[in-house]
Order: sequence, then C-alpha cells, then structure tokens
Amino acid sequence: MASEVNTFSMINAENKRTWVKFHFRSQQGIENLTDEAAAAVVANDRESHGRDLLEAIERGDFPRWTLFIQVMTEDHGKDPQAQSF
Repeated sequence: MASEVNTFSMINAENKRTWVKFHFRSQQGIENLTDEAAAAVVANDRESHGRDLLEAIERGDFPRWTLFIQVMTEDHGKDPQAQSF
C-alpha cells in the first residue's frame, strides 16, 4: 500500500476540523527488482518505468488503485491515549 506521509486539515461549514490522510493501494500488486537488476535495467533504458506504464496502457492493462481515507477528529487528536497517525 502506498502510504501518504502528508496529513491534511479539512474544515467543514461548521468550522470543525478533521485530519485526513489518503492511502492508495495498487490493484495490480507490487513487484520490486533487486538493486542489481534495477541497475541493469536503468543502464540500458533510463525511461523504462515510463515505457512500462505506456506499454501496459496500450495493451489495455490500465493502472488501478483502491483509495482508503483515514480520518481523525480534532478532539480525537487531542486525546493523548488516542492512536493518532
């Protein structure tokens, strides 16, 4: 899951604050290269990541994510016992 490091402050019409984080999870899964394999790929094609994405789109294999939203009220954030983010 891609975790967002930024927390946003959203204030509603009643002037009440809610802290929000957005998390995106790839529906394609995550695959990683070893450092050695990545170095070999980049040595031959510095644009491999972009090319991989464009070729996948051309095949109809569009990237997809699931969005998760984590919220915390301002009162909850003030509670020292609270599990904050």
